[in-house]
Amino acid sequence: MDSGISSLRPLFDYAENDFNCEALDGDGEKGLEFGRMVSDVVQEIPDSPGFFLWGRFESNKAWRNIFLGHSGNLKANIREQISDNRASIYSFFQNEKPLIKKCVEYFNGRYWHQWLDAIERLRSATYIAWCVSTHAQDTSIRALLIEIMNPITNINRPLPSSGFDKSPAIEVIQNFNRVITTERLSGCFFLGEPRSIQWYLKPGIFL
Repeated sequence: MDSGISSLRPLFDYAENDFNCEALDGDGEKGLEFGRMVSDVVQEIPDSPGFFLWGRFESNKAWRNIFLGHSGNLKANIREQISDNRASIYSFFQNEKPLIKKCVEYFNGRYWHQWLDAIERLRSATYIAWCVSTHAQDTSIRALLIEIMNPITNINRPLPSSGFDKSPAIEVIQNFNRVITTERLSGCFFLGEPRSIQWYLKPGIFL
């Protein structure tokens, strides 16, 4: 079973130096440059079905599961998710009010709530682990993986059914564990917690 782990560090390095958040505009010069960097990050991921896991290493190198997803095409889906959720990367370095105002500016106020949802869901992830699997569309396998791995932002948590072959889920977990352990031993990187964005809940913030 093919598997691996992709570091988002090049994107964090870029965002840290993009003081005006220009790459949030995906059609601008810096936005297109950011998109090319995303393509480099996912270069080794195959165009195959499987599962992916957003996560991070803590300061003590312990791994935290953040979001588990599935896809019929891992490379395409992960590339799209990183590109669409670039604001979550910027939330590590930018003050919350200027960041969200930029999101509102670039999207004419139409989609700012989607950016907020993305930031909240993936805002602390620094890696994406992936694992090819022909069982990516199996709802019982997905439910079992979510229950066992307990990713902190998977809100939808269907109950696993009974009486099915659990070995594919076990194999996925073993592969995730292998690539995460390898990355830890080879020198994983750690970033502190991103800035809070709870300010946006205040009434009239955009008035």
